[in-house]
Amino acid sequence: MTLRYNPSKKCLCAYQSTIEIGDSLCPYHGCYGDKSKTFSRKDTASTPVPRKRKRDDDQEAEEQDHGPQLSPGLTLTDKRQATRRISPENVAEERVNAGPCLLKEQAQQLLHDGSPFDQHPDASPNSEIGPLVEIDFLKAPLEARKLIYRYLLVPSSKSITFPSQQASNTFSELNPELQTNILFTHPVVYNECRPILYGENIFVARSATDFFLPTGIQGLRPATARRIKHISIVRKGTANQCDITSHALASSLHSMVLQSPAFLGLRTITFRFEVGRPVHMNLFTLQMYLSSHNVTADVRAMYKKAKVVKDAAAKVAFKALQKGSPFQGLCLVEESEHTIWIPGRGRGSHTVNVNEVCLFRTSEAGDTYEEEKQMLRTSILDVLRGEKLNDVPGADRRYEWFCRKCPN
Repeated sequence: MTLRYNPSKKCLCAYQSTIEIGDSLCPYHGCYGDKSKTFSRKDTASTPVPRKRKRDDDQEAEEQDHGPQLSPGLTLTDKRQATRRISPENVAEERVNAGPCLLKEQAQQLLHDGSPFDQHPDASPNSEIGPLVEIDFLKAPLEARKLIYRYLLVPSSKSITFPSQQASNTFSELNPELQTNILFTHPVVYNECRPILYGENIFVARSATDFFLPTGIQGLRPATARRIKHISIVRKGTANQCDITSHALASSLHSMVLQSPAFLGLRTITFRFEVGRPVHMNLFTLQMYLSSHNVTADVRAMYKKAKVVKDAAAKVAFKALQKGSPFQGLCLVEESEHTIWIPGRGRGSHTVNVNEVCLFRTSEAGDTYEEEKQMLRTSILDVLRGEKLNDVPGADRRYEWFCRKCPN
């Protein structure tokens, strides 16, 4: 209820809500409480005003000199009424009665001009701002639109995870920050979003066959596949869950390239293993136990996958070199061992061995990545020598070809 719709000038307190979330706007009671008692000028005139006792004649004369000057033509009754009107008690009463009037004026001004919170925070108080209008998103600057695209399509981790074929998690559950609905709003928006979605994210999967299920890699258009720049193969779990050879890892990526040759333009390929075991498990004791039972297995290699990831990267790099799309270097990203706590019955503390390497291509020239380049060459030579020792068919021919192709 507003003040402008109160022509009868009656009290508004009876019409207000019972939930008190703000001050009363009633012109008779104001912000001094609901239905608070106020005195009229007539009531206050009939009430005698107590006068202070004068201690001596000098003090009374001094107060008269500094007191209000009354006209000599006024009668005694007029002088008393004037004295009452300008007494401290009446001054305080007039201030109390003036409060609702001032509040009423402010409320009417607020209803007429609008709330100050309706204005833009950067606008000056005297500026005039019109009503909100619709803005054509496609007419906004391209850089502004790209900021919105990155906010919706590039998660904070800068990675998009694909569920494995046996996993219970869905794609949406693994990527809660990813908002791909904007791709379907307009063809122009779709074309502008593709370089950001596919080029600025790292596509993560447990195996190369898990990308873009259920259609897989073959379901991607070549133009879309060319925009993908970073992929990562990540395996986490126990020794049995991470039991895979470097040849199997490299073969899955090679088959992915055969299905879509556009993946020859990848900038980075990362291999990461996180293998956990109970913290009380001793690798040496386990190795002795397996040896006593005639089990030929390297226990350290079961949990520490440094050789697996390095050999897999070397085989992928060699295949890319044969296709005419060489990588420039191999970088050791992480090789660590730490302890974590896994909640649940029978779990507790676990030791996790992390091994991660990254193959990369870069447009930078010079000797900036000379160490990574030599690391890649050494890894490829180690793999080719191993094939020669194991009498793998064609190993000698591949070794000689690589030595001619990369002499240094």
